[in-house]
Amino acid sequence: MNMGKQLALVAALAAILPVLLGARPTQAAVVGGPLTNAANGHLYYLLSVNTWTGAEAEAQTLGGHLVTINDAAEDGWVFTNFGNFGGTARYYWIGLNDVTQEGTYTWASGETNTYVNWAPGEPNAFASGDDYVHLLRPGEVSAGKWNDTANITNLGAPGLDVYAVAETLAPTCVAPPSGLVSWWPGEGDAADAVGGNGGQLQGGAGFGAGKVGQAFSFTGTGQHLRVAAATNLDVGQGPGPLPLK
Repeated sequence: MNMGKQLALVAALAAILPVLLGARPTQAAVVGGPLTNAANGHLYYLLSVNTWTGAEAEAQTLGGHLVTINDAAEDGWVFTNFGNFGGTARYYWIGLNDVTQEGTYTWASGETNTYVNWAPGEPNAFASGDDYVHLLRPGEVSAGKWNDTANITNLGAPGLDVYAVAETLAPTCVAPPSGLVSWWPGEGDAADAVGGNGGQLQGGAGFGAGKVGQAFSFTGTGQHLRVAAATNLDVGQGPGPLPLK
């Protein structure tokens, strides 16, 4: 291979490598959330810059998919909460795509609905592979509207990165086992949901976010839930109160 051909090959690689790398799925990370939509109880996360396929893979590890927009209210809620998250105007992927059949758009979650919010002239399949849908960021003429593009991480210039919004169902508690004599869920109080043995928080103990709803928060020395002595709580340690830590 002569020097001229080598230089030509290097130039060609320099031109196509950014495109190839931009289309390669990478590991997404959670940038914000989860936020709960009171209208449906679902959890929403803002994911880091990624391709559509990479972001969808990450959404699945969270137990969901890229967001499905069912109506104008949900569309507005998502845009309000994530379009300018952290004070930065952001494009973000949603779950809509026409990968399987050109022109027939489906949701990654498998849900079906008829709501759409395309920007004027969209979808236009401007280039081959424009099979994935994102929202236009705040500050643009069609802010909040939908646009189709390729499986990329950036729309072609610095600062035009594409984030993603994932949606999951709210977690639910497993059914409590049979035979419980007491159960303190920690949902904003120290009540016993089973045996009537309500308690009192001690030492500055409080409440925080739990896996489902709220939970007790014990963050300091001596913090505990104090429960008065009761016959059904007798574990052979005498008649005194039972501290739960």
